[in-house]
Amino acid sequence: MPCARRLCTSAFTIGSMKPNDEVFEQSVPHEAGHVLLAYCFRIPVKHIAYRIRSEFDGRIISAIANPSAMPSDEEKRAHCLVASAGMAGEVVATGVYDRANLDPRNPDKRVVHVLASAGLTDFLQPAQEIIVKNKEAFDALCSAIRERYPEIKARIISSAQPGIYPLLVTEDLDKILAGVTPSGKAKAARKQSKVKRARKAKSPRKRS
Repeated sequence: MPCARRLCTSAFTIGSMKPNDEVFEQSVPHEAGHVLLAYCFRIPVKHIAYRIRSEFDGRIISAIANPSAMPSDEEKRAHCLVASAGMAGEVVATGVYDRANLDPRNPDKRVVHVLASAGLTDFLQPAQEIIVKNKEAFDALCSAIRERYPEIKARIISSAQPGIYPLLVTEDLDKILAGVTPSGKAKAARKQSKVKRARKAKSPRKRS
C-alpha cells in the first residue's frame, strides 16, 4: 500500500536514541487528527509509529495511503482535510497549532498545494469541525497512543537500531475508530437503528 507519511518535529533528544517526551506529547493530537480524518473518509492507514533513521533522525509518523493517480474532486478534498487535520488536532487539544506546520518543507503542506493549490489553513476549520464531531473517538485514540508509548520508548532505547517501531497498527485503529464519519454520526449506530426499525415493522401490533 503506497503511503504518505505525515511527519512531525524530530521526536528524539538530538544526538541520542532516546525519544523526547515533550515532543511525543505534542505529536499525539497531531497524529490522532490525521488518522481520525483518514478513517472518516475511509482512507487506509498502516500504522502510527516511530520511524528511526539515525540517532539524529527519529520521527513519529502516520502511514496514510496516497491519493489515486487520477483523484476526483471529492477524493482531493478528503486528502486535503486529512493533511490539515494534524494542525486541527493540535487546536482541538490545546487551542493552538505549532507554527512549524506552515514550514514549506512540511509534506502536509505540499499535499494541499498539489491537490488544491491552497494552504493548510484553508482546510483547517472544516477538519477541526470533523474532529469535534468525533471527539470521543479522538480522545480514545490519543489515550491509546499515550498508553503504548512507554513500551515503545523502552524498546527503542534497548534496541538503539534504525527501523519502524509501531505505536498502533491497523488492527488497533480499526477497533478505536470503528464507525467514525465526517458528520460524527457513527455508521454502526445507523445500521443498528435500521435493524431495530426492521424488527419493529415485522412485529405484530398489539390490539386493544
